Amino acid sequence: MRRSHHERCAGLPSESSPGGGPEPNLHGANADKLWYANYMSNVEPKIKTALPYVVFVSMVALVLASAWHIFAAAPEVKGLDGKVLSLADRATLLFGTATVALVLVTLLIGIIAIIEWQRLKRTFQQAIDEKLTNLDTRTEGRLSSLLGFALGDLSTEPDQLEATNRNRLAYAVSYCQAGYDLLKKAEEERKPTLQALNNLVYYSCIYGEPWKSKYLLQQARLLLEAGSEFGSLDFLLTYCRAILRYGEDRKEIDNAISVAESVLSSNKLTDNQKREARFYLAALTLKRDEKES
Repeated sequence: MRRSHHERCAGLPSESSPGGGPEPNLHGANADKLWYANYMSNVEPKIKTALPYVVFVSMVALVLASAWHIFAAAPEVKGLDGKVLSLADRATLLFGTATVALVLVTLLIGIIAIIEWQRLKRTFQQAIDEKLTNLDTRTEGRLSSLLGFALGDLSTEPDQLEATNRNRLAYAVSYCQAGYDLLKKAEEERKPTLQALNNLVYYSCIYGEPWKSKYLLQQARLLLEAGSEFGSLDFLLTYCRAILRYGEDRKEIDNAISVAESVLSSNKLTDNQKREARFYLAALTLKRDEKES
């Protein structure tokens, strides 16, 4: 049996100590690990910031040291006139050579920076393109769902089981399905996707698609949970319509009646929602009575 933190602190036996004795004290080791983790989290960003400067200064020092070593180890260097170069002339030649080397190193670093910038630019461009594509998909999904809702609202009545314009309702269901699919693909926020699903289930149940009954009932149960979570009366009413249309289980019908009653007791109902809830309550009660007889 899992025990609470307070029971462990009280010295009671736990699953991690089968013998019933106190758990080993790992406070010291844990404290060291925690200190090391905090230390690295503070030091690591500073190291990453300073590392490029350290590398550049080290390369400069390496070039100068290498050039000086070559000149110091070389035999006496003579000029064009055959005279041995003085120390000042050799130093001038040394620094001139080092300057050329530093210019080459700087050019190399610049080339590397340009290549890295192009890589970052492509990465940022890809991320922006993905965001824009996702935004386009979400916008298209919302517009499709909204258009489906508008067509469906013109083709139905809240207190009727059948559509007033079945042909137009078919277009509404099609747009609702497209909108829901697009929002799911775009990984839209949960509530807008649920609203699109609500439109799809609601108008599909009115249109009447028996071959989708299991799918619609499954989605209606999700809407019931979401309606309780977000306090959405529309989700709860859609659940009632799905059970009225396709529900056969007695317990689920009773549950839908309870949901309709709870919706009617709400003080936030619009007139259409009130008509709809009363229609579901009466129709579901009649359906239950018919199953009992």
